[in-house]
Amino acid sequence: MPFDPVQRRQRHRAHAHHELWIHDLDRGAKPARAVRRFDSGRPAVAPAGVQGQAEHGVGHEHSLPREPGRAQQRFEPASGGVAAERDAGAARAEPPRRLAHDEHRCARRSVGRREHGRAAHAGAARALADACEKAAEFGYHPPTFSEVIPLDFRVVTTGLRFPEGPLELPNGDLLVVEIAAGCLARITPSGEKSLFATTGGGPNGAAIGPDGAIYVCQNGGFHWTERPLPDGTTGLFPGEQPEDYIGGQIQRVSPDGSEVTTLYNNCDGERLKGPNDIVFDAEGNFYFTDHGKTRPRDRDRTGVFYASPDGKMIKEVIFPMEGPNGIGLSPDGKTLYVAETPTGRLYAFDLVGPGQVGMRRVVATVPGAPPFNFAMCDSLVVDAEGNVIVATLVNGGLTSISPSGETTHYPCPDVLTTNACFAGPGLRTLYATLSTTGKLIAFDNWPTAGLKLNF
Repeated sequence: MPFDPVQRRQRHRAHAHHELWIHDLDRGAKPARAVRRFDSGRPAVAPAGVQGQAEHGVGHEHSLPREPGRAQQRFEPASGGVAAERDAGAARAEPPRRLAHDEHRCARRSVGRREHGRAAHAGAARALADACEKAAEFGYHPPTFSEVIPLDFRVVTTGLRFPEGPLELPNGDLLVVEIAAGCLARITPSGEKSLFATTGGGPNGAAIGPDGAIYVCQNGGFHWTERPLPDGTTGLFPGEQPEDYIGGQIQRVSPDGSEVTTLYNNCDGERLKGPNDIVFDAEGNFYFTDHGKTRPRDRDRTGVFYASPDGKMIKEVIFPMEGPNGIGLSPDGKTLYVAETPTGRLYAFDLVGPGQVGMRRVVATVPGAPPFNFAMCDSLVVDAEGNVIVATLVNGGLTSISPSGETTHYPCPDVLTTNACFAGPGLRTLYATLSTTGKLIAFDNWPTAGLKLNF
């Protein structure tokens, strides 16, 4: 029968709020593990899922969105599209881009059944190709990885309590936060671990400031749940706002770790909810995201802030955003990158001056992979070539996104791969935190060098 996008959307609405993927997780459904071939022709192992991750949600610093697949694929037609009344009370005609988008998704669904073990019908494959071509004519490009490249890595240390926020200290040691332990840990290149500072709550992203101190995004803490992993071990997962929540803060830790003070806990009388990630600009001030907190029936609306390290200036520069998480600056300092967790989007904001935000655009949406077919963004780091490397949740790994939106995914063996940093001689080694399994790993053969931070 001919394709009818209006009828299709009515059927889609009839099945709205389908959350079978959450129920599968709650039942501890065993994830599939299969080898797929992507557009590059390279074989890549589809990331394993996790058994029973979702008591309060799988994601890091958040609960899972209700319909993540729809959130990632949501299409927003450009203004000025064709819209004509068919008759009184009739539905409006769809813009060509929307028609192409709907037809593309419908065809993808037909071909997608191949993932369950049967080859797609040749007609469905042709329909997908035709829909892709038509969609491209109107500027719509579905989120797909340009390449998926497995890279060798080494395990630096284990036994961390949900590590995040890695950074390199002046002497070459690494510093990571342990969110579930409420502390910062020093790790030597050989993997020896020692306590650096105790912050309480839930320390998150961290950065070294112009005075040599470490500035920490304090998210206030989480409710924690231990759950079984596919390999039989146990993983640690964050959930909702806990009973002992201490509130969102920006903390300053002295260079030797002996003193922890609170710089900010509000902006113009509005309390900080769950600060998440931080980056310093060349002026010596810093941008940070507030991811907010989740409760049983609601969550915070939050944004991005700009503040000085002396505790005298803080202002909200972007509001609202949907769970803003990772943040970073382009090599020339003229673009601010912000990753939204639930939407899986990486945004680029033009900076017209220090703390002055101009136009924004979506650089890319991180695609998912079987068995869950969606992904979310966590923290990020920028390399010397201007690529943004986003720690990717659910489809666990690191996704390198070029300024033009091309993506390359490097799988990691943890559904909550949460953060990364460059370190070592020439910033040639990329370190990443595997949070549910409590590991810090290192990619010694990362294809690009890191961007030198301002401090």
